[in-house]
Amino acid sequence: MMCLRTSILMWMTAVATSVAMAVTPVMSLPMEMDEDGQVTETVKAKSYTVRGRHADNVEAVVGKGLRMDGYSSFIQIPMNQYSLNNQTLSISLWTACQTYPMMVMDVADNQEGAIISCLDEQSKTGFAFFLYSQGKYGFSCYINGEKKTLTPPALFPQYAWVHLCATIDAANHSMSLYQNGVQVATAYINGTLNLPTGNLYLGKSYTDVKAGQFYLNTYNGALDEFNIYNECLSAAEVQTQAGMKSSQPIENSLNLPASHFTYDLTRPRHHAMPASNWMNESHGMAYANGRFHIFFQKNGNGPYMSRLHWGHLSSADLCNWTEERIAIVPGKAYDIKGCWSGCVFTDPTVTKGEPWILYTGVDNTHASINLATPVDDDLSQWQKYNLNPVISGTPAGYSADFRDPYFFRNGDNAYCIVGTSQNGIASTSLHVYNPTTKVFDYTGKPFFTGPNSSLCGTFFEMSNITPMGNGKWLFTATPLGTAQGVKTIYYVGTINADGTFSTSQSVPKPVELPNLARDGYGLLSPTILQKDGKTIAIGIVPDKVASSVNFQSGWAHTLSLPREWSVDAQGELIQKPYEGLQALRSETSVAIDNRTLNGEMNLNPVSGLEIEVEASFTVGNNPFGIKILQSSNGTACKIYYHPQQNRFVVDFSEIGHKENDGGIFSGVYSTVLPATIGKGQTMKIHVYFDHSVLDLFINDRWASSIRIFPTSSAATGVSLFAEGNTELQSAAAWTMKPTENDIPQGIEQIIHSEQGQNQKQIQNGQLLIKQHNRVYNATGLRLQ
Repeated sequence: MMCLRTSILMWMTAVATSVAMAVTPVMSLPMEMDEDGQVTETVKAKSYTVRGRHADNVEAVVGKGLRMDGYSSFIQIPMNQYSLNNQTLSISLWTACQTYPMMVMDVADNQEGAIISCLDEQSKTGFAFFLYSQGKYGFSCYINGEKKTLTPPALFPQYAWVHLCATIDAANHSMSLYQNGVQVATAYINGTLNLPTGNLYLGKSYTDVKAGQFYLNTYNGALDEFNIYNECLSAAEVQTQAGMKSSQPIENSLNLPASHFTYDLTRPRHHAMPASNWMNESHGMAYANGRFHIFFQKNGNGPYMSRLHWGHLSSADLCNWTEERIAIVPGKAYDIKGCWSGCVFTDPTVTKGEPWILYTGVDNTHASINLATPVDDDLSQWQKYNLNPVISGTPAGYSADFRDPYFFRNGDNAYCIVGTSQNGIASTSLHVYNPTTKVFDYTGKPFFTGPNSSLCGTFFEMSNITPMGNGKWLFTATPLGTAQGVKTIYYVGTINADGTFSTSQSVPKPVELPNLARDGYGLLSPTILQKDGKTIAIGIVPDKVASSVNFQSGWAHTLSLPREWSVDAQGELIQKPYEGLQALRSETSVAIDNRTLNGEMNLNPVSGLEIEVEASFTVGNNPFGIKILQSSNGTACKIYYHPQQNRFVVDFSEIGHKENDGGIFSGVYSTVLPATIGKGQTMKIHVYFDHSVLDLFINDRWASSIRIFPTSSAATGVSLFAEGNTELQSAAAWTMKPTENDIPQGIEQIIHSEQGQNQKQIQNGQLLIKQHNRVYNATGLRLQ
């Protein structure tokens, strides 16, 4: 039976013939990867391996195209097997770009990368579609040993399928560049093309530029329909090719499909995170047009931190998330190095009820505070304020580190606070909004400064100020440089008449359970949304694994599950799971009431790597709790309370896991609870585990998020336990609803996809699973 792609190609050829005589390529790559991780060049029927870690097929202009991962993937083709014409040549390509290359990790540079290249600067041969760090693009080639370059005036489009075609016509002394069928640059040439003598790279520059394991000059985008012709295509023929454009939404082509990570044992399925690569701090949540929105620090070019953009996730229920197109991109003089942290805010006066963004723009010397507004109701596209920066730099008296603005209103006055430092102690500056001039004042008197650097560090990251009712305000921040490193803290206080913050607390309190989060572990930098009477908080939960693990996995970090926050009469932060998380529960469940527990009670049929368990115990003399990730030999992750010590423990030291906390916790997280749970009282333990994230709630009062990276897909048991007679008041457990990329339950139950991209095979007595060019063993560990 004729395949769909062949039918489409035949139809397009017929259309082209009606416009001009059809031309035959000398090289043609449809850019669809087969199950062996190869792309086939159809003229010579030669297959080439897609190198790197995480390229995959995505919806493209014609059927499927190839999404490069931005940091490791490319195709290498020896050009000596193709006979190219040095008199007339045309190179044609469809491509969609997400972000421009970053040729230097920590500096806003303007260096040349490539989309495709066989341009050898040493031998002065070949050609390339080039793309610079700041978006300049074009076509270069060598003519009689002289480099000729075509550079259109506009920047290369992002989030759009673009047809590029370069033509060389030595007889008519011309070379031209077309974009989407329109000639955008042309030049006079006098001579013939110096044909390539080495390799052609699709998705990478000719030479290597790397930082550690990560390529910096690979392409972060998708490729489709690459063709080379030994003829100079006419303008009509180029226009015909450009008219093939797909109606497929572009975002679908730039997010790796969820199925790409089917056999990734530790990638969360139910936590908010981008499709791939690096994320960090979550910015202000917003609710607009029926959906929740979270923005975050994103590097689309790889799972490492560099040149930050504002990524965007949306959800109808805070449970199921979709990555949207990038909201804010570096590129102006004031944010050319990166668009750093800030907030999303809505105000009846300042924004007329519309969500706006305040963010930190960073160039190569200093930071400023800037504004962006939405272009559409879905918050999918944003425009920068034409009078940016709204605060041009650090006010007098503060350190040069000045970032992370947060907007708030108190009565008739609107303000923003900005994280900074005074005399080596973490501080925040206050900037009053002037409704007449529509700018924030620059003086920046102190809003709140910590008592000392040991308690509050040397800088307040991601400061928030939130009204909690009854005149109480909650100040949260993630300070740097405390005696226990990075952790999120809070103060409860009031807002004074001049907009500054006052508190009676002598010391900050930890948002996470004491000692379960320190040195950058646990939930950090929460973003807060107040809606329908609820105060909802979500924060980043860093991996803390080695960068080599991020390189292999293709992603870094995730967000916590949403929590509901309140403040009690004593000024204590109260945390419980967001009520809407019940939507995660599947029909696979178990419920138990009124039992005396001594030993273990298995919670079958609930098991796996995506589970929720809620159990209430009457406190006695004996330790009790929950076991997850339990194997047949009895090892497990133990989550339990020790009444006689008032100590709560999460211990996964005995299970196989990827190391991410060696020397800090080494798999044992232990804390004395802030208040004693006395004998005869109730202890409610409520846990959610999602592949590598444990969200823990105790008595709907205290919370923590902990990363656990198991290495066995067979260790899936769930049970309750008590070390001596303990009254179990009630317990309920659920597996979470399946997602499209869940690891199959039982290795023999793997179902081949319709595309045939998954297959099983026995090699040296070991069952292997093959998905594209990625091979996994039966535990889900990647082998190659």
